[in-house]
Amino acid sequence: MLGGRWDDVDLKNRRTNADGSYTSQTGEASELTWRTGLVYLFDKGLAPYASYSESFEPSTGMDASGSSFEPTTGQQYEVGIKYEPVGYNASFTLAAYELTRRNVLTSDLNNPGFSVQTGEVRSRGVEVEGRAHLSNNLDLIAAYAYTDNEVTKSNRDDLGNTTAAVPQDTVSLWLDYQVPIGLAQGLSIGGGVRHLGHTFNLDNSVKVPSYTVYDLALRYRIEQLQLNLHVNNLFDKKYLAACTFNCFYGDERNFTLGMTYDW
Repeated sequence: MLGGRWDDVDLKNRRTNADGSYTSQTGEASELTWRTGLVYLFDKGLAPYASYSESFEPSTGMDASGSSFEPTTGQQYEVGIKYEPVGYNASFTLAAYELTRRNVLTSDLNNPGFSVQTGEVRSRGVEVEGRAHLSNNLDLIAAYAYTDNEVTKSNRDDLGNTTAAVPQDTVSLWLDYQVPIGLAQGLSIGGGVRHLGHTFNLDNSVKVPSYTVYDLALRYRIEQLQLNLHVNNLFDKKYLAACTFNCFYGDERNFTLGMTYDW
């Protein structure tokens, strides 16, 4: 796989000053980004792969001095292996990656309400995911991710810090059961658990505890019509989701009701 993308952007920023006047800035940014990947499928369902990709995102706004921000760019290297065992409805993926982002925006602690471009943030990690059809009506999805995140270049004193709100460990597990026969035929019940490890605030002076929440999903299909109910944070756990320049609670228990119709 080989692909390329060209972006050309015109930017115009305007800031309202305390006396009611305006400070304006205009700028241009362009970038050619690439992505490439290679995968080989063996006869026994084993498929090693490698990939490289680049990203480009314009950064809107101005810093406290009135200067426009540079675009944020990124590079990612990834290697991994996918496996689908012969005779089983299951798949497993193991991946290792290194992602480097440059010109990253973070809050300006010396000028509240403004941002600065940290410089460079590097993330290295390993991700594991497994999917399995355990029986005719029961499915399982399990995933784990480990992230080693670090500010590697900075115009502030946060060199070597972990980026705010980035957990080192995340774990998730989901089970889904579909009623095969009877009066409840067409009903699917799903339940899962999400665990996010501890995180830090902007200057790493505050360690935010890890938390675990549970989710629930109900789906009911009548021919082409399907009704969906999702409940996030089923037990209405009160927890801190993240701390940056301030600390923020996570979502309370919330419901999402949806309907789809196929024809």
